[in-house]
Amino acid sequence: MQSSLAHGASLAAVTVLTPSTAHAYMDPGTGMLIIHAIVGALVGGLISVKLFWRNLKEKFFSRSERKSDGEASPQLNRDKTFRSTD
Repeated sequence: MQSSLAHGASLAAVTVLTPSTAHAYMDPGTGMLIIHAIVGALVGGLISVKLFWRNLKEKFFSRSERKSDGEASPQLNRDKTFRSTD
């Protein structure tokens, strides 16, 4: 019992005697790392939203609905040139 009391008292003393603020140096590399992380997260989020929006549009406005209207839709050929389905 006394050892746990002594241990608790020493822990409380160390907690009280340590400074509450850390005086640390952040060099420009650290700042750029933080900026790159923020920019990367924003770009990744925007790409995710773009892909989600594209999939959502394709789900509601698929090519099969356009073909049923009688419109000719262009298809991508193997040499990556567009040709009509006529």
